[in-house]
Amino acid sequence: MKYKCEMIRDLIPLYIDEVCSDESRKIVEDHIKECPECASLTDSMRNDEAVNEAEDYESAQVRS
Repeated sequence: MKYKCEMIRDLIPLYIDEVCSDESRKIVEDHIKECPECASLTDSMRNDEAVNEAEDYESAQVRS
């Protein structure tokens, strides 16, 4: 692997939120193809974000 997991883990939240540069996105994607631990972390963070969005939506509906 070209980059250390520590650096990739710093980039993953930006990658998930789609606010990193194209170069950073490519680095993360290449890394998670080779690193099951970082790939699992990425999936977990995506799932957590989806749950949080659903909960925010439900809260907004209750308040309406």
